[in-house]
Order: sequence, then structure tokens, then C-alpha cells
Amino acid sequence: MSHRPGPARGPDRPTPPLRSGRPPRLRLRWRPWIHPERGSQTMEYALLLIVAATIAVLALSWARQGAIKDLLDAVLDKVQDLFGIG
Repeated sequence: MSHRPGPARGPDRPTPPLRSGRPPRLRLRWRPWIHPERGSQTMEYALLLIVAATIAVLALSWARQGAIKDLLDAVLDKVQDLFGIG
């Protein structure tokens, strides 16, 4: 099926009447220079997730080296010294 163009419009030929009786909506094309910060919030969330994952990996590697046991031992030693136990 071929598409045939309609009659040409110009100053001598008026636009056809509207079906709904309302004027047509203006369709604005997206222009990147109008919203330069579009998508920046998504990038901020991605960076936040990367930082959170990095901190989690560092905390896990610190805990695997026995740091938690050493920390709890130090706290218990302080508590025992404070109360004169041991």
C-alpha cells in the first residue's frame, strides 16, 4: 500500500477543521541543552552504590583478618580492668 500525500497547504489553503473542536497540543521536541542536569540523579545513585559496595568490601576484609575478635577482646579487657576482674 503506497502512501499518497494529501493536498498541499499554504496561505491560500486553510487548515482543515478540528474534529474535537479544541486546538491541537503543542509538541515540543526534547532538546538536551534545555535540561543539562537530566540523568544526573541516576548517576549520583550509581556512584553512591559504588561507594557503599567499596565500604562493605573493606569492612568484610577487615573483619576476616580477625579485627572483630581483637576489638571485642580489647573491650572486654577494659571492662575487666574497670571492675577489677581477672
